[in-house]
Amino acid sequence: MKKAIDFFITRPARFFVLAALLWGGFMCFLNYKDGADFSWHDLLVEANGMIFDLLVFGILLSIYEALRNKRDKIERLHEEIDDYRGWDEKEAMYRIVGAVKRLNKLGVTTDINLGNCYLEGARFFGAKLKRSNLRYLNLEKADFGWAELQGANLHNANLSMANLWAANLQGANLEEARLVSTKLFKAELIEANLYLANLWEADFREANLMRANLRRARLERSNFFKAELIGANLQGANFEDSCLEGANFQGAIVDKDWFEKLSKWNVKGREEIKAKYLIDQKGVLQEKQ
Repeated sequence: MKKAIDFFITRPARFFVLAALLWGGFMCFLNYKDGADFSWHDLLVEANGMIFDLLVFGILLSIYEALRNKRDKIERLHEEIDDYRGWDEKEAMYRIVGAVKRLNKLGVTTDINLGNCYLEGARFFGAKLKRSNLRYLNLEKADFGWAELQGANLHNANLSMANLWAANLQGANLEEARLVSTKLFKAELIEANLYLANLWEADFREANLMRANLRRARLERSNFFKAELIGANLQGANFEDSCLEGANFQGAIVDKDWFEKLSKWNVKGREEIKAKYLIDQKGVLQEKQ
């Protein structure tokens, strides 16, 4: 009996359908007892109108309840993240990651505040954290493979040895971030800000860094094999012992003595670059005609 009651009261639409059927049956009984003037046609007209009203009202109420429940769940998940903020334990990390994934399932993919959260080694594979706050976080060895981090704020974050394979970091702020030995294979970094970032031994193979800001970045021993650096700002960046083979530098902004520096830094692919490009008066790399 309890299961039957729960079946109807947990969903307003079910309750209204049941109410309509019971009320319709009760009205049939009363009209039948009323005497010879009883008319099935009149009853059906009234019953149809009443049932239609109840069904419409029930459906609207169900939609309202679903939206309200979704909003309440989202608020509770944000509060859960707040509760674990500042707790530097693995349990807190697991709970925060779980809360983020549940928020994503509820359609929340932007502006998630993870400031002051313990997330070292967190598994955010495929997570959606667009325009989210991850400033100053220790994200060492975290997994952000295929994650959506467009416009995310990662200023001064530690992403050393993290996995960012095929992650979308378009327009993300990585100023002064630490990405030592970080995997960025096929990552999208269009217009990302990597000013003063430490990218020592980072893997940028086939990554898209179109119009990215790499000014004064540390790029020693990094791998840019077949990377797209069209229009990127490379002024003051250090490419010592790096691999630039097959990379596209059309329109990239460099120092006037960049070619000399490539030789000094022992960069792989430097001869290919010198043969393909020239530096114009504005310090922009142009393909030779």
